[in-house]
Amino acid sequence: MLTVTDTAQTRFLDVIEKQGRDDLAVFVRIMGRGIDAFAYDFSLIPDASRPEDALVISQNGLDIVVDASSAPEMEGAEIDFDEERGGFVINNPNPVWEDEIGRTVATVIIEQINPGIAGHGGAILPVGIKDGVVYVRMFGGCQGCGLASVTLTEGVERAIKEAVPGITDIVDVTHHAAGMNPYYAAKQSG
Repeated sequence: MLTVTDTAQTRFLDVIEKQGRDDLAVFVRIMGRGIDAFAYDFSLIPDASRPEDALVISQNGLDIVVDASSAPEMEGAEIDFDEERGGFVINNPNPVWEDEIGRTVATVIIEQINPGIAGHGGAILPVGIKDGVVYVRMFGGCQGCGLASVTLTEGVERAIKEAVPGITDIVDVTHHAAGMNPYYAAKQSG
């Protein structure tokens, strides 16, 4: 089970109190994978928005809602607050990748692809690999970008397939409609 330190709990409750609402919980999910660490997303959600299949951990007036698809890979993890860095951290004992293929794919994305798209305010992370298919999520300027599919096929797919034999396809799992500030605005019909 996921645990929350007293320090993290206090910080979460402070953040919730500042919202002036009593119906909020902390939602956490794994958004992607780096080379040696998971990438997490924290947000506050109202009770009415809690996914029915989520894992809910209640502790002294604080509810942590864990995305169902992330829960197995967060088993045994601990959420803490790092006073020195001023942010929440998750100490997760679970392996990020089951084999070297995942680490290699993550290395290609993080070290070769992300520096090039960072100039557009974007980033990409692998989400997982199954049967030779790499699933990726785009962030920042890449999320909602009109050229995201070109970046995926001409840049990401080419680089990964060249570096990692056996990869057959790259699938974008990004919710592009939720992009808030893409570098290239989508064409407006009018």
